[in-house]
Amino acid sequence: MTLTTSDQMTDTTREKHLSPRSTTAFRVRLGAGALAIAGALFVVYPALRPFSDETSLQGAAAFASTAWIVAHMLAMVGFILTTLGLFGLHLSLQDTPAERLSFGALIITWIGVGLLLPFYGGEALRIARHRPASTGGALRRPGQHGR
Repeated sequence: MTLTTSDQMTDTTREKHLSPRSTTAFRVRLGAGALAIAGALFVVYPALRPFSDETSLQGAAAFASTAWIVAHMLAMVGFILTTLGLFGLHLSLQDTPAERLSFGALIITWIGVGLLLPFYGGEALRIARHRPASTGGALRRPGQHGR
């Protein structure tokens, strides 16, 4: 009869829970969840974003609204979750003929989102910052002073 200590049992239990296959499956499920949430955020983004004539004061007010900022922030989170979701998809396609293609798609998506996020950040935050209260919500250019 072999006696096992609680440390040995804990190590065995830990090995079962942290096997590479279960870890990969967990990451694939997280990636699927990230893609689902990203999809929902991309539906909410245009629904929440105010649309108006961008050359008028009405457009300026839309740019400076809280809805504009929140909508763009949700889109940024959506793009980040898309990259995480595609990483999960790549993990699920490992050891298949599509692995090389999924890796290329993952890299191109990372580059694209990396280039896109500064634009969305600028639209969400920079535009709202240049709105002085004295112009009734109109935008001003950097260095331009309101009267």
